[in-house]
Amino acid sequence: MLFLRSCYNLKSAIERENVRPFMLFSKSIDNKTTREDYIKVLKQFLKFCGSSSYEDILYTEKECENKLIDFLISLSERGLSKSYINRCFCGIRRFYEINDYDLKWTKIRRFISSNQKQKKDRPYTREELQKMMEHANLREKIIITLCSSSGIRIGALPFLKIGDLEPTTVNGLLIYKLRIYEGEKEEYTTYSTVECRKYIEEYLAYRQRYGETIHKNSPLLREEFNTNKMMKVDLDTRQMSYSWIRKIMRKLRKLSGVLPSEIIYENHGLRKYFNTTCTKAGVNHLFVEMMMGHKLPGMINHYFKPTEMDLLVGNDKMLGYIAAINDLTIYDENRLKGELGKLTLQNKNSEAIIEGKLKEKDDAYITLSDQVMKLMEEVQQLKMTKA
Repeated sequence: MLFLRSCYNLKSAIERENVRPFMLFSKSIDNKTTREDYIKVLKQFLKFCGSSSYEDILYTEKECENKLIDFLISLSERGLSKSYINRCFCGIRRFYEINDYDLKWTKIRRFISSNQKQKKDRPYTREELQKMMEHANLREKIIITLCSSSGIRIGALPFLKIGDLEPTTVNGLLIYKLRIYEGEKEEYTTYSTVECRKYIEEYLAYRQRYGETIHKNSPLLREEFNTNKMMKVDLDTRQMSYSWIRKIMRKLRKLSGVLPSEIIYENHGLRKYFNTTCTKAGVNHLFVEMMMGHKLPGMINHYFKPTEMDLLVGNDKMLGYIAAINDLTIYDENRLKGELGKLTLQNKNSEAIIEGKLKEKDDAYITLSDQVMKLMEEVQQLKMTKA
C-alpha cells in the first residue's frame, strides 16, 4: 500500500511539473542554483495555497495578490529572515510575470518584513577551520579550503568542472584561477591558494588511480565510489549534491566543536572569512567584491573593468589577491612554506638586482676606461703635432 502511494505521489509530482505554467517558469531561469531555489519556493507557496497543481494558483489578479500577501505575512510570523522572504517574493513574482499576470508588486513588497532579531554573527577563525580540517578527508578539505580561499558560495561547488580550473603561477606560487558559473550571465573569476591546489591535485590523482578518466567536463567534486569495484568507477561519475555538501559541513562542525550556526553561519561563514581576511591583508575592496561574484554598486559596475591580472597581482596603489594568499592559507606549515617561497623569490629578485647593478657598474667602468684611453691618445697626438 505504501509502495502504491509513493508511486502515486511521484506520478502527481511529474504531472504537476509538466503543466505549461510551470514549464514556462522553469525554462525562463538560466542560473541552475536560482532555478532550484525558486522551484522550492513555488512548491512551498503551492502547499500554502492548498493546491495540487500550478494551474490552480492562477486565480484572478486580486486573489493572487491576497494569497501572496498572506504567504509573506506567514513567513514573517515564523521568524524567517528578511532576505529569505524577499527570495520567496522574487521566485513567486517570476512565476506570475512569466504567465502574464500584472500584480501590484510595489504594494505586495511592503509586506516583506521579519520578526527575526538581528544576529550578531562572525566568520570562522583560522583555528576553527584547522579543527574542522583535522576531521576532514581529502574531498572535505577541498570544500573548506576552496570556499575559504576563493570566496565562492557552497551552492556553486556542485557545478564546478575540471575545465573551470586553470593552473596559474604567480611569484613562484602554484595556484588555480577559477571561472565560476562559466557561460552564464553571472560568470566571474576568482583564485585559490597553493594549499587548496595541492589538495585538489591529490584528490584527482586518487580518482585516477582507481580508474576514473579525468577530463575537462568531469565534476570537481564527485560522489563517493566503491574502491573495490574499479570497473564501475569511471562509469558512475556523479557530482556531489548541494544538500550532501551541507551535511558534510554540519558533520565537521559537530566533530570539531565549532560554535553553533547562530554565531557562525554554517556555510556563509567561509565567504565571510575570505572577505574579512582579504580586507585585513589590504586587498582593494572592489577586487574583493568582484572575486566574490558581487555586482558593484551604481555606475562603478559599468565603468570599472580591471583585468584578471589586476585582480591577481594588483599594483602599488591597489593590492590584488596575492597580498592575501598567505593569510588565507589555513595550516601553519603551508603558510610557512608560502612565506619561505615568497622570501626565496624576493632573495632571487634581490640577487638579480644586485647583479644588474654590478654589471652596470662594470659597464660604466669599461666605458670610462675607453674614454680615458681615447683622451690620452688625443693628447699624445697633439704633442707630436706640436713637436
